[in-house]
Amino acid sequence: MSPKNHDVFTYKFTLEFGKVESYKIVLLSLSKLFNKYKANQYDVLKLNCNHFSNEFLTLIVGRGLPKYLNRIAYVGSFLHCIVPKKYLIVTPNF
Repeated sequence: MSPKNHDVFTYKFTLEFGKVESYKIVLLSLSKLFNKYKANQYDVLKLNCNHFSNEFLTLIVGRGLPKYLNRIAYVGSFLHCIVPKKYLIVTPNF
């Protein structure tokens, strides 16, 4: 799909975070996160795409996502033990 265009979801806004100093920083940052964020360990409440984006942005530009973007997952993480695993862990279909 093209940026800001989706069949189901409506684009709302862009968040500017700054400029990356070099491509090398991107590669080094990704290698640091490689073992922590694996497709078969995705957890909607404790290890989701917003968690990854927050850590990645912090490494490459020095600041992460605004807290409100992952607030529902944070609150939900307190109920992690009562939510059925099938709703928490998303496994890829390769």
